[in-house]
Amino acid sequence: MIKIAICDDRPEEAEAIQKLAQEFSESHPEYPLGTRIFSSPYDLLDCIGKSGGFDLYILDILMPHLDGIELARKIRERGEPAEILFLTISREYGVEAFTVQAAGYLVKPVKKEEFEKVFHACMDSLAPKDNPSLLLKTKYGIRKVPVRRIVMAESFNHRYVCMLADGTAIEVSDTLSSLYEQLHTYPGFFMPHRAYIVNLEYVNGLTSSELFMANGKNVPVSRKNYNDLKAAYMDYVF
Repeated sequence: MIKIAICDDRPEEAEAIQKLAQEFSESHPEYPLGTRIFSSPYDLLDCIGKSGGFDLYILDILMPHLDGIELARKIRERGEPAEILFLTISREYGVEAFTVQAAGYLVKPVKKEEFEKVFHACMDSLAPKDNPSLLLKTKYGIRKVPVRRIVMAESFNHRYVCMLADGTAIEVSDTLSSLYEQLHTYPGFFMPHRAYIVNLEYVNGLTSSELFMANGKNVPVSRKNYNDLKAAYMDYVF
């Protein structure tokens, strides 16, 4: 999951950016996002100090006491490799934004088209550079699929199906156990039930009896696997 911090002293503007990010994630499920809003730069710095950094910072430039540029400098002083986007009311801050290796800036009020263009570039930059693929055997031949696009796999009525981030369902010849042998070598794959494999990247939440997937599916969790699943999920997310 890509962790995003939004810092703006105007709550309504921060919430508008959060909504745009959520809408982007819904239309691009291959980029699962977790967003958190901060109304004060000092609250953000305190959170980073206690819990670690974020993958992307969206910072308002004009804030009282500590402006967004100085906040970005403090983040960079920690050695943060994250992407930084600035929110501003004027393009005159554009040059200064690049002194802290910012990915870009967005002029308020932020338009959805402009947000998605700049935001998508950040997501591509944050995506793993090594993108391994899996060769899936189907009745139509071999299909090459990027591992990170696999949301889950399930078994029912002696059929084995892989579901991808774009909604594609691929019926495969391999058994679920054979698929898991290949997938469990990559971070984030878990078998919560004998009939399912899930990619924790696409898990929105869990209870002791089921997982809530980003594609809208609910996956059962066997009682014996719950504790291991919960620990794996918490390790993966945090």
